Amino acid sequence: MDISIQGMAYSPIEYGLESGDQWQNSVGQDTASELDVFAEYITEVIVKSDQSNVTRGNFDTSGTATEGALQVLCDTDYEDGQSDFCDAAFELTKRLNDVLHHTANEGVLFAVQAGIEGEVLTDDIDTVAVLLKLDLEEAQRVKLKSDNTLKSVSFEDLFPEPEELQKAVMYPLVRTTSFRLPGDVKFYQKDTLSEYFHRFIECDIAPATLEQAKSVFEAISEIKHERTGQRADAEDLNRFRALREDSDGGVVELDEITSAASDIVGETVSGQDLADELGRDNPDAIVMDSNNLPSVVKYEVDEEIEVKFPSTASERVNVNEDENEVEISITGGDLTVAPRDR
Repeated sequence: MDISIQGMAYSPIEYGLESGDQWQNSVGQDTASELDVFAEYITEVIVKSDQSNVTRGNFDTSGTATEGALQVLCDTDYEDGQSDFCDAAFELTKRLNDVLHHTANEGVLFAVQAGIEGEVLTDDIDTVAVLLKLDLEEAQRVKLKSDNTLKSVSFEDLFPEPEELQKAVMYPLVRTTSFRLPGDVKFYQKDTLSEYFHRFIECDIAPATLEQAKSVFEAISEIKHERTGQRADAEDLNRFRALREDSDGGVVELDEITSAASDIVGETVSGQDLADELGRDNPDAIVMDSNNLPSVVKYEVDEEIEVKFPSTASERVNVNEDENEVEISITGGDLTVAPRDR
């Protein structure tokens, strides 16, 4: 993938930071082009298809201040409109500081405009705005401030490796061969998802890839339990996984999901039923990547005993569930016993 940094602005991020201590610096394409690590950060965000630390966001029709600022970052020619670009970046910085959790690591927020191209891209998008929250050593942050430039900074010790990127958001969302779900923005957060970072962008959040599919199947199971008293089982998961063959272009749309849900539950399940169960505002945002449908079933008994198996082995696992008793029997010819965990 070819990434060209066209301009960036950066400011400190720290819980409790006074507005008078907030500062901003910026660099144009000449200096930014020397910062190869930023191109690697953006590549990491674009191609990332991780199951747990990637989420998507959808703006509503009314628009928000953050959406407007992201649009400015994406559309403004940095060389001709540096002031507008920096103003939009600074507004986003102040917004993030306002919602920052007290346990969040301090760092620097970089607002970057980048040109993108490559065979992995499936959308006709050539420019993106990416916000990168990076953890930097306090001494280096002071150096950034006092120098008022990036040119004299020792990059080797300053910036984390691409795989250590802390948090990022990309606008607009770019779909690739490894990330095929639609949306307005794409979030990446290392290790754990922070609610404040989602709240910062002011959009409706939906999980991506496998987490999205798992949450949808769990919602279908809950609906089945509410209506029939029985939860979805391994055979139902096999019906759910059949959506991979039914999907068009690798993305499973809402109509296909509700059709499978209705088969599993035994009566009509609407998009609104799923949205209500998932706590989503917009049913049309419920879509799945057919390459990332769950294949392993986990039964949990009394929140203590777990039984896991691939859905393809469902015929060898029988479950009898009464009002006050659950019995699971497994048919097999070989048994291995091994201690696990502490």
